[in-house]
Amino acid sequence: MENIESENQNTIPLLGIDAEREDIDNDIYGSATNEGKSEAWISCFSSELQTIITLAFGIIVSRGSWVVIKSTDTALLGHVSAEALAASSISDLWTMSTGVFLNGGVLGVFVGQAIGAGNKSLASTWFSVSMFVLGLLTFPVMALWWLTGPVLGLFHSHDEVLHKASYYAIVMSLCLPARTLMGQISQFLSANSMVKPEAVVSIFAATMNLVLGVVFVLGWPIKGFDGFGFKACGWVTVSTEYFQLIVLWFCFIYLQQIPSKIGWTVSSYSEITKARVLEYLKLYVPSAMSTASDFWRMAVIGVFAAELGDDDVATFNASYRILWISLTFVGSLSFSCRIRLSAAVGAGDQDRARHIIKLGTGLTIAILLATTLAVLAFTRDFALLFTDDDEIVNLFIDSRLPMCLTLFFMNLAVFLEGIPVALGRTKTVFYAGVLGSWAGQVPLSYLAIRYWKHNLIGLYYGVAGGYVLLTVLLSLVIITTDFHAVIEEAQRRSEVNDEVDNTGL
Repeated sequence: MENIESENQNTIPLLGIDAEREDIDNDIYGSATNEGKSEAWISCFSSELQTIITLAFGIIVSRGSWVVIKSTDTALLGHVSAEALAASSISDLWTMSTGVFLNGGVLGVFVGQAIGAGNKSLASTWFSVSMFVLGLLTFPVMALWWLTGPVLGLFHSHDEVLHKASYYAIVMSLCLPARTLMGQISQFLSANSMVKPEAVVSIFAATMNLVLGVVFVLGWPIKGFDGFGFKACGWVTVSTEYFQLIVLWFCFIYLQQIPSKIGWTVSSYSEITKARVLEYLKLYVPSAMSTASDFWRMAVIGVFAAELGDDDVATFNASYRILWISLTFVGSLSFSCRIRLSAAVGAGDQDRARHIIKLGTGLTIAILLATTLAVLAFTRDFALLFTDDDEIVNLFIDSRLPMCLTLFFMNLAVFLEGIPVALGRTKTVFYAGVLGSWAGQVPLSYLAIRYWKHNLIGLYYGVAGGYVLLTVLLSLVIITTDFHAVIEEAQRRSEVNDEVDNTGL
């Protein structure tokens, strides 16, 4: 990873990757001689591969810890009562469908491009702009979560479950400020190729969530204390989110002085200009809407699945865990490629950007081929990880082909989405996602189970068909990208040799 603070340091112990690698990469990509091109290409390949994998590993740890936290919450609720689990589930229907508006995730694009362009001070400014925008969005989303009871009351008549769902959502809304700040800090550090802080803190959070949960929710191992039950579930998660933020600040920002190492400074309010806010929103709004569209599309697919038989629904839910696990790995790889690609585009290095795209795509396809073939060959073994019911195991086996097609193309589409996002083409990703979801996956799934096979096989073929369409659309977007125009936009966004409108808000 690059040491962007001092050229006199060769490595950053915290990161453990050569700080001079950026200069080496520039020499490789900038070479115009035929002699030694083969050696340069091999060195380039090795350098990028090592960096991408190292970044991906840290991101996998972070995302894996989040999966552990969510699984722990589900397990704790399940041990409290079936009613508690039902309350949290219907609460999530509303909170997740509105919480997506805080998940635009484009700060890394702005910061990465600014760093690539050599404008470190602007990278800090983009962090402030992002916090300003998300600060304004966070409180309306919190208010929507407080309305969980009245909204769900329109569709659900069980008063006790509804009351618990409303309580759970209101408590969970209190974690949104901490979650938003943590997310922006993580994106900023990741764009600086620093993923270790988030990885370490996420492990702490997962451990703390488990310990606090079993003590305060279940009362274990305190004799004579049965815990606070459902009332404590949300508070455990909220406490965990704030504590991990405190640990991040104390261990990495205060003790290790990361800001001084990467040139992260506090921007004044005057730097949060109208022009910069509008530029940020141009990328953020389509990205957030794309995430929302994906969530709503999967909610519709869930409705289709609910119309099938009980065994089909159980198999769908269990098999989707396999897809979810694989998505954790591929999504992490995609994000690591986005980090490198944003910096390359910001630096105006078209050849390096193209190389990163080819390397990342090839690595993703190789991983997906191996994973898909493994699931296809050992379907029964994978099924037995989730159930010993013979009917469900047989459904796993019967639907293995469309399930594996879904696994392959879903993950490939997720990876490909990250490429135009890193290039600043979030609006294009939004349009492709809408077409793939609402002109592809949803109608194909409906037609498949309605007029062809009213079972899991039909549903999975419909879902796979939608992902195939999305993969084709994203591939066309990437192939037809005008990199010259992308680089011009990135350098304008990074305010390279440009007169900036400093008109304040």
